Amino acid sequence: MEEHGYTGLTDRRQGKESDRWVPLAQVEEVLRLYRQVYFDFNIRHFHEKWRDEHSIKLSYSWVQKALQGSGLVTRGRARKKHRRGRERRPLPGMMLHIDGSKHQWFGDGPDCHFG
Repeated sequence: MEEHGYTGLTDRRQGKESDRWVPLAQVEEVLRLYRQVYFDFNIRHFHEKWRDEHSIKLSYSWVQKALQGSGLVTRGRARKKHRRGRERRPLPGMMLHIDGSKHQWFGDGPDCHFG
């Protein structure tokens, strides 16, 4: 701020391409290859074959998002929960065990706290 003033606070990357930017021709080539040549491959096998034979270095997740975004591959179904929750079994006096208050819940009866 002292050296450049308010202009030093602006983003100097404006107007420049991202490092992750992929040319449109390469995107179209990936989609064309999958549509015409490797249509019966899953995403993993297509990425490996495409990387080895065509020597293009794009990540698996990029290929996956490109194929799913274009509608050539459907998204996988969501996984089920690992464990299903169940209703707690009602137990008499359960509140006494987990409650830390010193309130006399039962009127003039004995104190309900431990200790």
